Amino acid sequence: MGDVCGRHFGGWCFMISRELWKEIGGFDTDISFWFSDNCVIEQVKSVGVLPMLVPKSIVHHLRSMTLMSREDQDSLTWGQVETFNQKYHQEQFLKDPRYQEWRKSQK
Repeated sequence: MGDVCGRHFGGWCFMISRELWKEIGGFDTDISFWFSDNCVIEQVKSVGVLPMLVPKSIVHHLRSMTLMSREDQDSLTWGQVETFNQKYHQEQFLKDPRYQEWRKSQK
């Protein structure tokens, strides 16, 4: 158990009890793609719960069919980082050149 994304919780396939889902007020809809797992971590931490991985679980991820253009991909990745950082007062990827480039392109 812990709060490190990718180590204790990560990805699009996870389970949560209905009671906990109700307690956190449902999933954060401000983040709809990249960083959704980070949001769930922040939400459950706010009610005193730490997520955990189940190493023997199996998920078959075929491939992403969502992203159509580079602009869409950047919006759904770096745009989501921006929203997450602002909402949860974090500084994820601030030094990443790809994020910096995207931020410049938004001005």
